Amino acid sequence: MTDDRKSPFDDIFRDLYEKIEELISNMDLDDLVKSMEKSEPVVFGFSMTRCDGGDPEFREFGEKIFPPDKTVENKRKPLIDVFEADDEIKVVAEIPGVKKDDIKLDVVDSLLKIKASRDGRFYSEEVSLPSAVNPDSARASYNNGVLEVIFKKTNID
Repeated sequence: MTDDRKSPFDDIFRDLYEKIEELISNMDLDDLVKSMEKSEPVVFGFSMTRCDGGDPEFREFGEKIFPPDKTVENKRKPLIDVFEADDEIKVVAEIPGVKKDDIKLDVVDSLLKIKASRDGRFYSEEVSLPSAVNPDSARASYNNGVLEVIFKKTNID
């Protein structure tokens, strides 16, 4: 006798596995092998977040090799988390191997652009913030490869 009951997790995991399979199928394994032949290690991964029962959001981090970016060597996407409070937004980005002076931030409304480069490492990412922020309110710190930026929201209800 088979159990035909459907778990509420069936749809969630089916969608999750389909998205992971899609990301893996887009990988260029030849470039991965070439990257692994370098003297430095390859760092690449996916992070998944799911808020308030919404659809899962997948983000890549590490060296940009899927699909390969032929224009920039050692391009990396930092691992980024965004936290929202009542009146502020906090962005935490892992950017190891650079100095504070190497990091450039640009924010317009609800889009934060992060760029950093040093000794052949290049980080670049655009972060969609959950609401518009005041660029002049930015407070940033960089310690042990972790960048923290805190903004005051402009539209506080």
